Amino acid sequence: MMDIQAIFNSITPLSSAGLDTLLSISEEINVPKNTLIIVPGKIERNLFFIKSGLARIYYETASKEITVSFSEKGSILYSLNSYTSGKAGKEYIQVIEDSVLVKIDQVKLQKYYQENLELANWGRKLTELEFIKSEERLVAQFFKTAKERYEDLLRDIPDLPNRTKLAYIASYLGINQVTLSRIRSI
Repeated sequence: MMDIQAIFNSITPLSSAGLDTLLSISEEINVPKNTLIIVPGKIERNLFFIKSGLARIYYETASKEITVSFSEKGSILYSLNSYTSGKAGKEYIQVIEDSVLVKIDQVKLQKYYQENLELANWGRKLTELEFIKSEERLVAQFFKTAKERYEDLLRDIPDLPNRTKLAYIASYLGINQVTLSRIRSI
């Protein structure tokens, strides 16, 4: 299990006072496997940091679910629309194994951003890092083969095939499970 202070400091190092402020508005929660913590059409008022466990972000079409990301310890889970503009998001975020999350009330966090330059900079850095991750996923989707994306995924989360359904991984790669089986056997 990852220490929440280490997670906060991985975004950008904080002073003791800054850490104490974030901890004061944080709540550790245990979330059972297969729980949806964020759903489309709802404004999500919390950010979630993963202390332990695994989650996936996906979208639904009329006929299927499309997984766009996997997140494990140290990662943040949030609706970008809710966080940046206070609007309902379009994504589902599902915990796919029993997980320990740290929940932060976004309204309180935004208040501290206005009052505290250190925390405002921490929030800016958090957003920048998430935009970089989004860009990396987009570039990979357009310019890498499914095999290369699978290798990248295993480099980031080596035990992922043992922790989640292969259908989710195939969806993430944009291929069917038969093609995934071929890639895995190479």
